[in-house]
Parts: sequence; C-alpha cells; structure tokens
Amino acid sequence: EEPDGEEPDGDEVPPYEEWSLADLKEECAGRGLSDKGVKAALVKRLTDHDEASADEEPF
Repeated sequence: EEPDGEEPDGDEVPPYEEWSLADLKEECAGRGLSDKGVKAALVKRLTDHDEASADEEPF
C-alpha cells in the first residue's frame, strides 16, 4: 500500500494545474525560482524545473 501524500515517482509530474496560485508561488520560491507571473507561467516554470532536474540525475 502507498500512504496518502507520498511524493510522486521520478517519472510522474505533480498536478501543478490543480494547485492554487499561492501554493505554486510557495513552491517556486522554495526552489529558488521566480514566483512572479500568472498561474500558467508558474506551472510551466515548475514543470521545466522538474524536467531539467530529472535530466541531471546520474542514473
């Protein structure tokens, strides 16, 4: 069984589109990314960051 709230697997992208604007801004700020812009821009920024981070893994 998988506990609720478990982090997504490496291949899965969190459903940022379902997050509130405040949550998206907080996540961007926590990653050192700009938290400025509309919701779609923040979603793209986080998605791009996730993809770039996945490419950097040494596996």
